Amino acid sequence: MSGRYTDIQIVFLDSICRGNTYKEITQAFNYRFNTKKTPMAIQHKLKALGLDEYVSKESRYTEQQLTFLYVNKQLSWAALTKEYNKKFSEEKTIDAIRALMTQNGWGKYHTEARKDRRRIYINGSQMMLDRYVWECVHGPIPDGYTVVHLDNDTANNKIDNLKLAPKHIKLAFVAQGGADAPKALAPAMYAKVMLQNLIGRIEKSGRLSAR
Repeated sequence: MSGRYTDIQIVFLDSICRGNTYKEITQAFNYRFNTKKTPMAIQHKLKALGLDEYVSKESRYTEQQLTFLYVNKQLSWAALTKEYNKKFSEEKTIDAIRALMTQNGWGKYHTEARKDRRRIYINGSQMMLDRYVWECVHGPIPDGYTVVHLDNDTANNKIDNLKLAPKHIKLAFVAQGGADAPKALAPAMYAKVMLQNLIGRIEKSGRLSAR
């Protein structure tokens, strides 16, 4: 692939480099121009242009910011960027916000593969790591139940992050968009789904008793 950059691409890099990391700039660039540049390639180009001094060394998206973007994902790109910059006093571009949203699967054109739960092999048989951890501490999982990650991070299999829940709870959580929720928001979404399930059971029990 050619390492040349068009004048439009150079103008784009100049407009987006301030306050963003090389990874964020690369994501936005590739999304905008349908390329496959690496962060290293973008870094070299920005250095050659004398723009590397404006690049942020660390990601500037906190859990609070990610949560804000997630819960407002129904807004247009322009409106979301405007509200984000207003709330957090930043100067993110529409392309930077759009790249982050699509990377996390919160936008219309999500292409990233969903992270799978980790698996291990026990006595030659494959088993989910979260299930193995739970059963080592609490014993066998009853039929109809599954293990959920409270912070929505499938790589975090610490026992205090795992909870046993009916399978339909997990399905309801996913159906409500919880599978792509930020870590900070996931526990509240799980609590909401569980409360809705409890209310539904109480209402159903009341209707049966009234017959």
